Amino acid sequence: MVAPLRFAALNLVYRDQRAPRRHPWRWCVFVLADILVRALPFRGERSGTLVVLVNRLGDAVVSLPLVRQLRSHYDGPFLVLGDASWRCLSGNLYADIPTVFIDEGRYTRSLRYRLSVNYRVRAARFERAVCFMHHRLEMRDDALVHVSAAPESIVGSLPFYHLRWYPWLFDYYLDRMSRIVESCPPYLEASRQVPPEGCDQPRRVPHVLERQHAFASALGLRLEHRHIPAERPRDGTVLLNFGAKDATRHWPITEWAVLAVRIAELGYRPCFVGGPAERDRVGEVRQAIRRAGASASAAARIRTLVDEVPFAELVERFESAACYIGPDTGTSHLAVQCGTPTVTILLRPIVPEEDRFGDFFPYPDGYLKTPYRPVCTTRFDFRQSGSDAVLRDAVFKAFISIMDEA
Repeated sequence: MVAPLRFAALNLVYRDQRAPRRHPWRWCVFVLADILVRALPFRGERSGTLVVLVNRLGDAVVSLPLVRQLRSHYDGPFLVLGDASWRCLSGNLYADIPTVFIDEGRYTRSLRYRLSVNYRVRAARFERAVCFMHHRLEMRDDALVHVSAAPESIVGSLPFYHLRWYPWLFDYYLDRMSRIVESCPPYLEASRQVPPEGCDQPRRVPHVLERQHAFASALGLRLEHRHIPAERPRDGTVLLNFGAKDATRHWPITEWAVLAVRIAELGYRPCFVGGPAERDRVGEVRQAIRRAGASASAAARIRTLVDEVPFAELVERFESAACYIGPDTGTSHLAVQCGTPTVTILLRPIVPEEDRFGDFFPYPDGYLKTPYRPVCTTRFDFRQSGSDAVLRDAVFKAFISIMDEA
């Protein structure tokens, strides 16, 4: 009870200017709700393991080897609590993993929904709850582990603590965990801060695979990340993903259109892909393609399959495509895992203190078995469009290079 009151008192005299204004007082109520649900009495023997993975699609794809390792290690019932954004993986990559999904956004905004989710988690009476992700938000992952009231609560350490909004919220939940695993230091040693292969930006932080390996080792598990995609014949389709959760990763649609036209003129079949979030921009894409001055034959080769096919069919297209081009997002991780030759557009950090470049892309040297090219750029060049744009040529050259290798 002291922590919520302290949180409320601190907000009377101090407000973190980085945080949305809607959060502070609502979160005070949410902390009280978590305390209440955790204290509810439930009868019955505790058993099983809950893995909290309320993150995005890319996190779920990259985390699958560790999830499977945890399932094979612990006896009894096993359940992954995931975010609704990657429900599409439940019928393929996670088909053999018992998984339920919640809406992460509603969980951090709606008290009624939060109470409902907390009650179900608490009523399951898990023996242990685990969260290994280092990217965790306030009032979400750690709160779910705590609310489960599992006697064994294991979470990974929290790097970049000084960059968090309202860090005393994390303090409240972390102080009540039975074990905090120091998966990796926040930053690499100076001698290891070197640019990944094919990139001119140094990697200052450990990759997520390194953090997961360290987390598994601390639990006595031997985790081996192996990228061994199935060998399949590939057609002339080039998948282009212009969407991303973070708007700062949205490359101008006009640049995507010109890139698609140049690829089509080489005889390939560019195909724009995406989900419901990108559906409203399809008209903009088609209009930009018409303005790009494509010949009739080139324009006929360009397709859009944004939110038009079942996810299982989309995965099949990934597995047979000649190449995939996209930003640092979950779909790009899916392409990598499918063995699709992949080009990712990566942004260099603006503020050195917040430099987390390399924690997801590029992958560690020697891991990938299929061709991969990162294209690093500044935010200024990323936003340029038209005759002054230089990034488009770099992406196109990376595509040509990766096709020569593939």
